[in-house]
Amino acid sequence: MAPLAVRVEEIADLLNAVAWPLVALTIALMFRAPLKAVLRREKVKISGPMGFSISARGKDAAAQALVQASGFKGGERLAKATADAGVEVAVQGVEALGRPPRILWVDDRPSNNSFEIAALTSLGMHVQPSTSTEDALRWIERGPYDVVISDMGRPPDDQAGYTLLDELRRRGDATPYVIYASSSSREHFDMAVQRGAIGCTNQPVELVDMVSNALRGDAQYMQRPGVVFPPSPGKVPPSERRPL
Repeated sequence: MAPLAVRVEEIADLLNAVAWPLVALTIALMFRAPLKAVLRREKVKISGPMGFSISARGKDAAAQALVQASGFKGGERLAKATADAGVEVAVQGVEALGRPPRILWVDDRPSNNSFEIAALTSLGMHVQPSTSTEDALRWIERGPYDVVISDMGRPPDDQAGYTLLDELRRRGDATPYVIYASSSSREHFDMAVQRGAIGCTNQPVELVDMVSNALRGDAQYMQRPGVVFPPSPGKVPPSERRPL
């Protein structure tokens, strides 16, 4: 008969051999959904503890989505080269931020923006949809968000985009704000800026450009008292941001 010490050691080795696969299986089951999401997002490459870069696949998917968005809106179909150029601008903003951007998109018909949302998601952004001013304010209280995108009219308020913007500014919340509505006229753009938004557009590429500008810290409303994001390489320091 083998010494007791040897048998105990053999049993311990057997338990270790069985335990690790069980641990791995348990982790896989617990984090099944997050892992599936990460594995599907080959477009995002982790480049460091505070940042990430966008793969060529992600850029191409975003550009294709912008082309589809331009056609869906009923305007002239965007050339792929133009979409590619717009994506490259957006990538600069995302990578400069150094973390996944958080976007709140307010529209009572979110399906109208499915291609644009796909483009932003392909660039590593997390897009939270919201269908009303009241719901948006609840999400913002749980925030913070890097950018708020809003349509203009939501029944019964045909100026809902400005209603939400005014309420945010009244609260002292200077989150960059983009109005994505049916007009890109200079008059409406200037009016949006006067009310405190980055701008107003109905063009998908202009939308991602405005979002990118906000992420790079180029917009007027990036300084938010009391809101602290993790530091990120390349982000414009508060002392160099434009005043409110």
